[in-house]
Amino acid sequence: MEAVGGVVALAVAAVLLARVGARNEPHLKWVAAAMVSMGALDLAHACVPLGPPFFWSRALPTLIGGLLAAAVWVPIGPRLGRWLPWIVLFATIPICAALLGWPSLWPPMISSTGDYAVAAKWINVTGGTGFLAASVFFVRRYMKQRLAEDLILANQFVIFAVAGVLFALASLWNANFWIFHMLRLIAYLVVLRLVVDVYREHESTARADVETRLDHAYELLQLHVENSPLAVIEWDDRLHVLRWSGGAERMFGWKADEVVGKTPGEWRFIVEADAPAVNAVLERLFAGTDTRAMVANRNYRRDGSVISCEWHNSMLRDREGRLRSLLSLVLDVTDRVEAERGLRDAMEAAEAANRAKDEFLAVASHELRTPMTSLLGWIRMLQTGLVPDKDRAHAIEQMRRAAGVQRRLVEDILDISRSATGRMQILKARHDLVPVVRIAVEEATAAGAERRIMIDLAVASPHLEIDGDEGRIRQAIGNLLGNAIKFSKAGDGISVLVDRDGSDALIRVSDKGAGIAPEFFPKLFQRFRQADGSSTRAFGGLGLGLAIVREIVEAHGGSVAAESAGVGEGTAFTVRLPTVS
Repeated sequence: MEAVGGVVALAVAAVLLARVGARNEPHLKWVAAAMVSMGALDLAHACVPLGPPFFWSRALPTLIGGLLAAAVWVPIGPRLGRWLPWIVLFATIPICAALLGWPSLWPPMISSTGDYAVAAKWINVTGGTGFLAASVFFVRRYMKQRLAEDLILANQFVIFAVAGVLFALASLWNANFWIFHMLRLIAYLVVLRLVVDVYREHESTARADVETRLDHAYELLQLHVENSPLAVIEWDDRLHVLRWSGGAERMFGWKADEVVGKTPGEWRFIVEADAPAVNAVLERLFAGTDTRAMVANRNYRRDGSVISCEWHNSMLRDREGRLRSLLSLVLDVTDRVEAERGLRDAMEAAEAANRAKDEFLAVASHELRTPMTSLLGWIRMLQTGLVPDKDRAHAIEQMRRAAGVQRRLVEDILDISRSATGRMQILKARHDLVPVVRIAVEEATAAGAERRIMIDLAVASPHLEIDGDEGRIRQAIGNLLGNAIKFSKAGDGISVLVDRDGSDALIRVSDKGAGIAPEFFPKLFQRFRQADGSSTRAFGGLGLGLAIVREIVEAHGGSVAAESAGVGEGTAFTVRLPTVS
């Protein structure tokens, strides 16, 4: 019983010291010091054999503990209070050592009659009085503050006091002697409740602190999730939406209550063409082949628009490997995808332009060489006398044509160069469009006659006054007619219509020639472009004529367009020029 009481007393002392450190209540240090001394002496009593030290080890805990407990009425400074329990412990150790190792130092406490000596009884009465004083202190505290621990300590010290008084009435080994020991053990057990309450309070406080930290961490996580530029979406093991963050609402347009509980197939969300790639990634994730995977696909927004997204997916499994959820972090990469597409298009356009330039140089070298070869050949033949006198006129005519072809090629190159640098001259003046068209038709008629191609001019509106450069307009119409003659078969016809369409003058040049493939229409008016750009193509030219037509017409505020039913179906070019009211 004494050993159990000693262990409980030391445990109570440890709890009180921790309590003092947490709440800075000096009076509890006196109580802790009393428990230290009583616990140490009770443990020593359990080890001392029967004899004088045995009885002294029984009386001293009551005396020293009572006196230290009564000291709760005495104020104590923080420095002494910090060291008091340790001072008492180190002071008690020599007493315990003397009880165990030097029994001859202790006078007997049993009288000649075989009962306790008077001194022994007064020692316990003195200690009991000290405990009674301490109980009064804690009763007063309880009446003021209503702290349960004060009531527990008051009860403990009352029981110690009763035990000390009862010892004065006891005889050796009689019933009062054993009741004294039982009361001391009960007092220790009463104060043990304080240890249990403190432990429970600590557990409750620790649990509340953990819950508070968890709540704070959860709120912080929620704050980050809801304010993240990424869309955070969580799915269950059957792809039902569990979480739809504020970022997802902003990115896709649907509110959380519109999609939570649904699968992606229950609303128009994934662009159909991208669904196979998305399903392949999901299959790998759910099969456990991958734990994380990224997929880039397009998604519909609530307003029907399409955005490009990167989905960073990760599977969440428990310790048994069971799937808990799928977490998706979604980034809108529409701007980046469009920028990359624009860069690719620009690179492809640059590469196409380089190829076109290469093709143009090859064509230009061929086209410039052909008339030059003819011209040099006729000159050599004339110089060497190989041309009879009767054929000299024909030779000169062939030389004139060759020079004219070369002049037109050079002029086309110069015009496109001036247009590229913004130096093409347009000298505008008011004049009638119809005579300009007639002159252009007459100039082209001779070239067409050589291939038996007739040009038919129809004028539906005889007076169409425009503000423009007569020479440049004639050049544009001449390029269209030359283009029609070049791509027409011998014996075909070309029609030219001059008419009014609202406030615009309309010139339509139609042929029944080679036609235009649908895929070539976007490149038709680009520089250096021809349907067949090789130097061995069936038709000559540099591929600049239509580009020059567009430049001239647009410089006059007009437009030019082409129509064709396809290859071999002929072509119609329509020029619109604003008229002067």
